[in-house]
Amino acid sequence: MHEETNFLSHLLPYSLESRKGRTLVLQSLKEYLFLLIAAEQALASFQLGKLTDFDALVGENACQIRAVKLALIVRENKLDTDSLLSKIATSKKTVEEHIGNSLSSIKKGSVSLKCIFEKDLIEVDMHYHGFFLLKAYLLTIVKDFDDSSKNKLLGNDFTSTRKLQSLYQISTMFAEKLIKRLRQKLSEHSANFVKQIAYDGNIDSLENGELVFHDFFAESNGLTYIPCYWNMAILVQKVLNENIPIVLLVDQKAKDKGYDVVRREKFVFETNAKGCREIDESLLSANQPVIVFYGSSCKNAEEFLDLVSWRKDILKHSPIDLILACSAAHPQYPDFIPKHLLEKLETEKTYQHYLLKAQKLGCDLKNPSHFFLSHVFCDRANNVL
Repeated sequence: MHEETNFLSHLLPYSLESRKGRTLVLQSLKEYLFLLIAAEQALASFQLGKLTDFDALVGENACQIRAVKLALIVRENKLDTDSLLSKIATSKKTVEEHIGNSLSSIKKGSVSLKCIFEKDLIEVDMHYHGFFLLKAYLLTIVKDFDDSSKNKLLGNDFTSTRKLQSLYQISTMFAEKLIKRLRQKLSEHSANFVKQIAYDGNIDSLENGELVFHDFFAESNGLTYIPCYWNMAILVQKVLNENIPIVLLVDQKAKDKGYDVVRREKFVFETNAKGCREIDESLLSANQPVIVFYGSSCKNAEEFLDLVSWRKDILKHSPIDLILACSAAHPQYPDFIPKHLLEKLETEKTYQHYLLKAQKLGCDLKNPSHFFLSHVFCDRANNVL
């Protein structure tokens, strides 16, 4: 289910054929240079193991998809970043030369962006994983945080267009169009990734993974949506099957003190196809990728148990059950729930089971006393532990 092409120019919000004339072509080359610079930086970050540079804000509440995808890219280690960086550097040099001499080497009347791409071979095939990394990198750069929000549990991230302009001088209009295109492309990429896992099978939590996409698949504002519970169920099983370690990162937040963090604890688990078990963090190698489930336990300050008792309380329940309960309690579609999909949700036994479990344990927004999941991301073990 890979995209048909992974050419860098396909992120431009126009076709190469449509850009003719010296002024338009120069502008387009500068915009393409921006993409080359961004691709170079993204791959360099990946080589350095800066995995949180790929924690994208897309808008369909599916951070867990990108986290698992990123962990698998690191584990598989099949992306030839050196070769890609070499090709990017060559193309970048050619584009910079054209910009520097204002296309003076090209005859008047024959200035065409498509011709330059074909003649000078400046196109870059980012390959499937490289294209994913670039899109995730750019949508991480544009993240900003609203610390004035009254909601202290849900994420308060928003998109800041101006942050793209710090990489290279591009117009606000181009930045806005690019962000919209990136969100659409990464949303589609993410949904296809989960679809492929479901179609491949070995998903114990679903009788038929394909039903998720036939019955609950939705699109709106150019983004692709899969219900939060079902994509989490599919992804968690994939994490177990691939033996990727899980970390619960939990903050105790005091409601009566403005949700100040009283204590932060890590719970580390090794995984296998049947489940997971807590281990000492020293058993993980420093560079291996882990999936971090960040959440909170919210009570008044005096109601918190001592550390030993609290850890035992958290560990009374499988982290998988906690994660699935949280995902069932989460809005299944951001900002909207189509009526016909809502009616189907009400008849789904596994979803309803975990929704009730969330209410009983204290894993939803009304009662976040036990564990309320806010974010999922991937990082190297040594950066988390």
